[in-house]
Amino acid sequence: MRSSRRGFTLIELLVVIAIIAILAAILFPVFAKAREKARQTSCLSNLRQLATGILSYAQDYDERFPIAATWCNWGNVQFNRQYMQQTQPYIKSYQLFACPSMNTRNCYNGSITHFAVNVWIDQGLLPANFVLSYGYGECMMNSWRNGGAVNEMQAAYGTAPGAINNARGEYKLATATVPAQDVVIADSCGLANNGWRIGWANECAAECNAGRMVDQNTRHNGGGNICFADGHAKFMNARSCVSAMHTAPVSVGLGVGGWGNGLW
Repeated sequence: MRSSRRGFTLIELLVVIAIIAILAAILFPVFAKAREKARQTSCLSNLRQLATGILSYAQDYDERFPIAATWCNWGNVQFNRQYMQQTQPYIKSYQLFACPSMNTRNCYNGSITHFAVNVWIDQGLLPANFVLSYGYGECMMNSWRNGGAVNEMQAAYGTAPGAINNARGEYKLATATVPAQDVVIADSCGLANNGWRIGWANECAAECNAGRMVDQNTRHNGGGNICFADGHAKFMNARSCVSAMHTAPVSVGLGVGGWGNGLW
């Protein structure tokens, strides 16, 4: 008996191709989210290790955190070293400052702005391949301000609750009232000084452009990672970053900056 062999018809092939295309459309976004979740976890691990180094620094400096002047205000290579340099003896790895999900920003190697990465690399004070993805809290960085800072706070915030108290000078962990809410470092497109920069860390000026407040411009699946002064780090949804800025009190003495109005 002779057997007959029958191939696929064109319709059958098209149906199979359509099914594969549908499955791919369903699964590829799932795979992309899973991959980004892994990067988010890696970033959170970076922040926790950085937090350990910063807290070790604080223990050696009478519980004071790294301070500096905002580089735009005082571009002094000799005296105005930034947080990533001050803490390096404790962190011992420059690679931890790079978030795996950061898109390319404006400074060398795609680093974020406001921390003079170009200057430090040109001066040979940072490795040529250094990448900075995490912004330091501007209020924390400027907490050394006192005296004239009171007038600055009044000019900026009038009689807002906490405005004067927040200009009392250098932040110390021993006197922090709510260290679990004091932002130290975070995913950010520059200085970590408002919720928009952290929430939409892969895009600049989301605050003034609602069209940029989309998940594609967040660092990780709709939000960003933040490290606080008590050493814990966590993920926060982008819009939660903004709402927290207006509702969560920070420690007295946290200094001057976008979050120096008694809220962060």
